[in-house]
Amino acid sequence: QIKQTIPEIVSVFGGIRRMAFPLALFAASFFLGARGHARPPDGSVSQHMLRREASLPVAEPWAKELVTSGTAVRGVWPPMAPAEFARFAPTPEQWCPWCTDTILCSKQFLFIVAMGRSGSTTLMNMVDFLPGIAVWGENNMTLLSHLRNIDKWMSKAWRHSKGAQFVGQSGPWAHTVANATSFSIDAQQMLWDQLRPPPHRALDNSVRGFKEIRWDAESIEWTNRTFPCSRFVVNYRRDKKKLATTFVWRRKARRAQVPKGQRLRFVTETTQELLAAVGELGPRGYSLPLEAYGVESFNDLARWLGSPCQFNHVVHVGAHGTVKPEEEACMRCLTCPASTSAPSHTFGSSRNHRNIKDKSDVDAGE
Repeated sequence: QIKQTIPEIVSVFGGIRRMAFPLALFAASFFLGARGHARPPDGSVSQHMLRREASLPVAEPWAKELVTSGTAVRGVWPPMAPAEFARFAPTPEQWCPWCTDTILCSKQFLFIVAMGRSGSTTLMNMVDFLPGIAVWGENNMTLLSHLRNIDKWMSKAWRHSKGAQFVGQSGPWAHTVANATSFSIDAQQMLWDQLRPPPHRALDNSVRGFKEIRWDAESIEWTNRTFPCSRFVVNYRRDKKKLATTFVWRRKARRAQVPKGQRLRFVTETTQELLAAVGELGPRGYSLPLEAYGVESFNDLARWLGSPCQFNHVVHVGAHGTVKPEEEACMRCLTCPASTSAPSHTFGSSRNHRNIKDKSDVDAGE
């Protein structure tokens, strides 16, 4: 038994010895990385973090002020301070003139309904350049899914509950009376807080939102009802054959148990569903296919969003968030009026705005 045990012990120690160097390397890199990103005792931002932030590409969700040149907002021409740039932010009356409830319409949202592999990150960053709009990336639809589940449970379970007439006489399912208006106010506040922009954009966030690739018609309808002062931009791809071959849509089809031969039909039907759902919103919805990306189309979108600023360049974002153009090309990505007077917004006046229900958009690329 001893003769059989000794080789086993030797092999175990040999394995430990082989793993010693990689483990030591990992521990050293982790320790050094933790020290490099640690905050000083006084709570201020370390010089290492400032250098790291200054090296980040402009096309991040917080692009307007993450990298600054003095006190001027990066990427905007002519140079202007954050307070001056914030003058161009839309007001609730300009963002949602159809919404008359002063409480339910006090918070403005923008949702990007994307297809996945359709240029949604580029769209997100271009919209985020505009004054007053802060758009974040995907959250796996977690934020709205939790709120929808709460709303569904309240509307079904709570409507049968009865509160106690006297203290100490409540039943097992006793709740306060469900109120749709109160829930909408609470849901808006919760989402508003979760989409809070970084502190250096405190003056420039009158509209908050995110982009997501996991929408369906039901979630769009619910979101529009719960957040009445909202706008929706649907982003898709006309070349559905190429879209069906991407990893994202192969995975979606596999999870939906769609046969390989039906993948193109699956992509087409999903596109039609999203376009139709956003099309039902009327002036609150806008469509922009990947194939139409360009300075002119993004300026049309900016006009529809009520911004007086115009784009001079499209910051294309590739896979894994890589920025294609040189950093110098983004120094004047956006031109805003230099007048010191209050800006005049012409919300929804995009001259090339196409009807979302346009059949040529739905059927193109099949």
